Formats: sequence, structure tokens, C-alpha cells
Amino acid sequence: MILVFEDNKDLAFLMKRLISSVLGKACIVCSKEEEAENEVFSGNIDLIISDLNIYGKNEGIDFIKKIRKIMPFTCPPIIVYTGLSPSSREFAEAERISNIIYEKGETSIVELCS
Repeated sequence: MILVFEDNKDLAFLMKRLISSVLGKACIVCSKEEEAENEVFSGNIDLIISDLNIYGKNEGIDFIKKIRKIMPFTCPPIIVYTGLSPSSREFAEAERISNIIYEKGETSIVELCS
């Protein structure tokens, strides 16, 4: 199952429809950090797609930090996106976290879902 952590209802609906129809995967959308954490900790999530800026705060970054700290070796792969400028502090923080955690490489979303 794929988890989408997104606060914009329209975008969340669109992403869920695309994931279900294009990738043929079950998808759950969460807009609250605690709800998203509970889903990840249930062990049923294969991939996380998360916005960085949830409700104008860094909840996406906080969510990723928390689950990576609690599940350092078993956390599902995470795809992060944002509408923030690449020159913003939040964007730089997410990139820093990604560089520490993940080995650089190219993998398609379809491969991640397989």
C-alpha cells in the first residue's frame, strides 16, 4: 500500500486516483502527522509520498525525521515533493536529510512499487 501525506484535499484526491489507476496499487491519504505515523508503524506501507510543507509548517520534514529515527532500517522508501522554492530553508533541510539517508541513484516510481 502507498501512503500519501498531503494537506491539500484536491491534490490528495488526484494523487490517490493516479496511483490507483496508473500503478494499480492501493493508496491511503493522510493529512495529519499522527495519522500518517500510525499507518507507517502498522507495517502495511510499501512506499511513502510526502509533501514537505503541511499546513504551512514543516510537518512533512518532521514526519520523515521521526519515522526514520524509529525505523532506521525498515522504513519504506520515501518520495518527497514540495511547492517551495529550492532556495528555501525547508527545501535545503529535506535535501540534507535525503543525502544522509539515501544512496544516490535512479529508480522509477513503478520500480519502487513492484
